[in-house]
Amino acid sequence: MLWLTGDIWKYHRGGRVIVIPTNAGWKHNGENVMGRGLALDAAKMYPYLPMAYGMACMVNEVYGYFRPERLILIPSKKLNEKKPQLSWKQPSDIFTITESLMWLEDHAAEFPDLVYVPLLGAGNGGLEETISIDLMEKILKNHIFIGVIPDKRKKSSLPTTKKKCHY
Repeated sequence: MLWLTGDIWKYHRGGRVIVIPTNAGWKHNGENVMGRGLALDAAKMYPYLPMAYGMACMVNEVYGYFRPERLILIPSKKLNEKKPQLSWKQPSDIFTITESLMWLEDHAAEFPDLVYVPLLGAGNGGLEETISIDLMEKILKNHIFIGVIPDKRKKSSLPTTKKKCHY
């Protein structure tokens, strides 16, 4: 897997598809809670996105490829079935991230070009970066996936056993 450091939104502004980690829940009005991190950024850019994704989550469509927006929304936090509006409060979990990464890999042919993937669950989800990196390297085998480590992370966070590139 190829790894880059930088701002994932730079690639989006350049016309690339990016992955937005989120939760699988919804508020009483049907909107997904997109209150922090990349999800909040996406909600600010596309104000209809929380409702569109929340409605999809309500019918168990937790993986969403929004083509015109060049965004793939996948959960890193599982659904709180009793209180879906509180799903965002949970930490990210390896099982949900693994399922999301497997969905990405299984649907790689649906994406037009390269897909830039952040460290799933390692931001607001509380997962250790090394766990996220290991899962991504094990599951995302298709050459279209590019891992993106934010600039604020240390350069030493980059995997040492795989190809890496700094743009």
